[in-house]
Amino acid sequence: MRTNRNIISYGILFAVLLTAVLSSCSLETDNEAGDLKGMWHLTSIETLATEGSDDGTTVEDVSQKRYFWSFQMKLLELDDKDGGHYGILYRFALDGSTLTLSSPYRYDRTNGDEPLSDTSLLTTFGI
Repeated sequence: MRTNRNIISYGILFAVLLTAVLSSCSLETDNEAGDLKGMWHLTSIETLATEGSDDGTTVEDVSQKRYFWSFQMKLLELDDKDGGHYGILYRFALDGSTLTLSSPYRYDRTNGDEPLSDTSLLTTFGI
């Protein structure tokens, strides 16, 4: 009888420890997209003047193009729904009003996503 009580006690202790360990793990939802969650249509790209330039700020209207930013969990997908440009995947972190993008990949499920090497593709999506 004493052995059964020990087994039950150890079982309860194990369950409590397992719960504590699992609750302290970092989950993919730790940095949920919050208010950014969903698909956003890119309608304009504002380019700030560089220091020493007299060009001023320019705004390009891209509302007729189907460029989208889609946020889900920790991933951002930049997509041209007209198919003129490769899609791009980013990891992102949202800290208050600051959006930090990292680890860009060219989105190509057929041949395998690959790290983005041609950064000129980013200007299409306003980056």
